[in-house]
Amino acid sequence: MEQEDSYETQKAFYERRIRANPEWEFAGVYADQKSGTKRGNRTGFNRMIADALEGKIDLILCKSISRWARNAVDSMKAIKQLTGNDVHIIFDEQGIDTRDPGNIFRLNLYSAIAQSESESISENCKWTYRNKVAQGKVKPKKNIYFGYNTEDGEFTPDENAQYVKLIYKRYLAGKSLRNIADELNIEGVKNVRGRGWSAGTVRNILHNEVYVGDMSYGKTPSRNVITGVPDEVQSGKYVKDHHKGIISREMWEAVQEGSRS
Repeated sequence: MEQEDSYETQKAFYERRIRANPEWEFAGVYADQKSGTKRGNRTGFNRMIADALEGKIDLILCKSISRWARNAVDSMKAIKQLTGNDVHIIFDEQGIDTRDPGNIFRLNLYSAIAQSESESISENCKWTYRNKVAQGKVKPKKNIYFGYNTEDGEFTPDENAQYVKLIYKRYLAGKSLRNIADELNIEGVKNVRGRGWSAGTVRNILHNEVYVGDMSYGKTPSRNVITGVPDEVQSGKYVKDHHKGIISREMWEAVQEGSRS
């Protein structure tokens, strides 16, 4: 809530400031609550750039360069694109006005610093995660596992656990993935996303180690916050008997062996 209050407070501040200046005409507030590193994910920012290039804006007020963009290349590309079309930007925190050509060096410097800070924060988050994994302190995400309630950060089998058992029993009895999915759909059972079942969602249940009580961390490699390229260093760890399983280990191993044969 505090972050939302700050976001709304800043929007109100800039609107009042612009309307209070008789030389300015208010064109709107363009904002993204999360200033990500990828421009493609920032709808407010992209809408502002489009409106400026269409002649709807000729001056932009921005709190800081880090709010503008945390990718140095994207930051300078957008600035040059706008200033090349007679649209100028004032960065309050750094005291930079792009109408002064002497500020280009400072803009490059501050853009690089903003990117470096973003990368540092990302690396710290990854280190914290790896450390928690090593200590076995990572809590499951809330309610993303069919058959488990994880609201309290623990794996607690819920009313859908019976269907997890049914899936394994049917598979070991020789039923196809499609047959099992059809049976669940006929009974009106919804998957964890509240949707119907497919062969793929059944397969996921059969090969997810959480149902035997194990936990695998870091199956999907983290990505570089700027480039999006997967990191070479993996933070994976497999923990056996991490929590209470819904199915027995014998049943789990039989299903895995059956899928390989």
